[in-house]
Amino acid sequence: MKKIILTMLIMLLTTILIVGYSNLSKNKSENLQVTANKTIGSINNSTNDNIPLEPTTPQWSLEQITGASMAEIDYASGDIVIFHGYFGLFVYDLNKLKIIRSLDLKPIHCNYTQGDSYCNVDVSKDGNTVQLHANDSKKMYVYSVCDNTLCETNYSPMENSFQCQLVNIEKAVGKRNGTFSYYAVEFDSGEYGYLTSDDETLGTLDYIRDNKIYKLFK
Repeated sequence: MKKIILTMLIMLLTTILIVGYSNLSKNKSENLQVTANKTIGSINNSTNDNIPLEPTTPQWSLEQITGASMAEIDYASGDIVIFHGYFGLFVYDLNKLKIIRSLDLKPIHCNYTQGDSYCNVDVSKDGNTVQLHANDSKKMYVYSVCDNTLCETNYSPMENSFQCQLVNIEKAVGKRNGTFSYYAVEFDSGEYGYLTSDDETLGTLDYIRDNKIYKLFK
């Protein structure tokens, strides 16, 4: 009788130990899965660094000065010209003879043309993507001309940018006196495109290619 009772107690104790170990293993597995999911979520959040922003148009007037650094040409083709200054970024359609896109640079702190916060502007070779990066920032802003969209992301240099077609203005105009953009666009045809202003106001800011003059602001 005592042996039967002892055997039953041993079996009961063994069952309790097995069930307890099973539950412990299950809880441990669940905890590990939760931790893994949190880690994956954290990684996904850290790599998802594209923040969409609402682009705004700048306010300007014909009497507004171009600034100490003048306006800068960033891109030019047979169809459009992209240029910027502290007063904003603009896309001018050479066929429609008007500005078709503009972006206010103040809200994204890319309106500085001098100093530590100087904004570097790069445009893709097709003229559709504009990258704006302040020297003292690890962030940059990417503007799509076709879609009129803007996003903030981590800075990385633009590959195959239009920069290689920008040359010093003296190559285009020589030692001539006047107010010109710092750079000119050198076309494969041997022509040059650049900006100039008679009195350093937006009202007289022109784009010149060969002998053709385009009034950028009207």
